[in-house]
Amino acid sequence: MTTFGAEFGLLVKRRRALRGLSQDQLANLLWAELKGPKDHPRKPDISRLETGRVANPQERTVLLICEKLGISEHEVNVLRRAPPPDPYGLSSVYDTFRAKSREDLYRVAESFGMDAPQDQSDAKLIAFLQDKAKDIESLRREVEALPGRSERVDNILGAALAAIGAGNLGEARTLLDSAREMQRELLRKPLETNAALIEATASIYLIEGKAEAAFAALSAAADSTAAIDRIDGARRRRAYGDLLSGHGLRYGGAGLPLAIRLFDRALQDLTRDDDAWLFAAFLNSRALALQAQGSRTAGPDGAAFLSRAVADYTLALSIRTRAEHPVDWAGTLQNRANALSQQGSRRAGPEGAALLSRAVDDYTQALSVFTRAEHPVDWAMTRANMALQEQARAGHDSRADPRPHLRAALDHVEAALEVFDPDHTPFYHGTATALRDDLRAALAALAP
Repeated sequence: MTTFGAEFGLLVKRRRALRGLSQDQLANLLWAELKGPKDHPRKPDISRLETGRVANPQERTVLLICEKLGISEHEVNVLRRAPPPDPYGLSSVYDTFRAKSREDLYRVAESFGMDAPQDQSDAKLIAFLQDKAKDIESLRREVEALPGRSERVDNILGAALAAIGAGNLGEARTLLDSAREMQRELLRKPLETNAALIEATASIYLIEGKAEAAFAALSAAADSTAAIDRIDGARRRRAYGDLLSGHGLRYGGAGLPLAIRLFDRALQDLTRDDDAWLFAAFLNSRALALQAQGSRTAGPDGAAFLSRAVADYTLALSIRTRAEHPVDWAGTLQNRANALSQQGSRRAGPEGAALLSRAVDDYTQALSVFTRAEHPVDWAMTRANMALQEQARAGHDSRADPRPHLRAALDHVEAALEVFDPDHTPFYHGTATALRDDLRAALAALAP
């Protein structure tokens, strides 16, 4: 069962993005209200909250974050309630297929946009349905947090919740459209309410695997905001781009290219002169999507996506300087290093080697801020990335001795494993352990 902390963390991440705040900036806002060095929240604390690693956040922290991000008491109370039974009966899928016939599972998966589910392995089919069950529960909470505008609108939203519970997502989408039209007529908080209703409609489209329809709905929500406040509209496009990007990373499809289109439009509406820091944050978001799309695209098109990502990171670094934004500077350097590494791995000869060398330089500079004492997880992540980088360099030039790079990679990953332990960071511990074993085997095979 999803904890309150995990649900609250997702809400905090979304509202923070809409307000154009970094994790450091939110931490500083909270610090201004708290006393004593032990209470000083930092970026890693906000990151732990947003990624669901704080199961039960302190009540005063919840109240203070709600105050700073404009989260209502009603929204928090909705998150505290226990979830209803799984509307699609997908909980029975987690461990066994016995509760549903294979044909029923295929039908449900197809309704969520999975192509040829009958060709998927059992593990992939179960994982896909588990993710969709979580998405439906998030949608239910999103819609449940909407009431309070008017009795007539609340009645329609109640019917939409019932439709979601029955698995009738098309009916729920129609009801949300009706609620939005009624809200426009009532003219009570039309901007926030209409945008929230459109966002809920877009969530349904994404659950159904209809990324293009979600893109159209989210663009309409941003347009309704931008007509009144250009910069707020740009903020929404960035947040919606992050939503589509996350969907594309999880499920594939058109999510990433559509996210890039939203980021492109956001960066047309927001200039560096409007808000330099926010402009840099937008660049970083677009670069991450471009980099992800580049990694999934072969040939010249993929190379073009990666080149655009590196250019965005480089421009962002002219704003996110070490002197003014050291943590964001280091994070952006690490992102650029990842993109340079992907570029270098695709290119042979001196050009590829030079790109891989530039990536090492960026990682090394990032470690001047991401120290083990101050930022242990970021430090370990950087060391693990450097291990992968050295591994790539070892295999780049078949004429050179790979052992120096393999030894350097092994040193990096063993250092990372001093932080990544199986209890607190099981995923990173597992991947780093596998990399360490691979490197040891490669060195053993090359031993005289």
